Amino acid sequence: AVEPGNTATDFEFKTAEEVKAFLPNYEDGISILDLGGDNSGVNDNTPAFEQARRIVLSLENPTILFPAGRYLFNSQTSVFDIAGNVTIQGLGYVEIVRNYTEGSSGNALMSTSITKLSVRDVKFIAPDGTSGGGFVAFGSDASNSASMPELINCSYAYEGAGTCDYGFIFD
Repeated sequence: AVEPGNTATDFEFKTAEEVKAFLPNYEDGISILDLGGDNSGVNDNTPAFEQARRIVLSLENPTILFPAGRYLFNSQTSVFDIAGNVTIQGLGYVEIVRNYTEGSSGNALMSTSITKLSVRDVKFIAPDGTSGGGFVAFGSDASNSASMPELINCSYAYEGAGTCDYGFIFD
């Protein structure tokens, strides 16, 4: 595991055994906290999430876990650009805060096309001073029901004068 706010060096696991040696509880998914994530709402979680995203795509259970807390993302681009069937799972009360100020409606915090993305038990927050963009943009192949996105027990909210162009969009 990596200390909060510190991100593991880039690495690539070739086997499930290598993942298990580094992350002993990986069968349940990859916890963003094990990769330097911070659930205090203070430090940027973009680097830790990028590590989790790279690892999870090679696993049988492609799930990224967010234990209870508040997760800040300062990225001005889509950090959750998912390629593969992935689940984002909140454990307890989870807030994902997008600190976005570019004013472009084209960028969502999470985006996917063709592949399936499931997001469960997460509240998305636009903090004071945030404007533009959105939280989740799903593109899917309507002819393939296996690729249809899921939002389960998710919501979004604004704090202070924070805004965004959209919360959840299905294209």
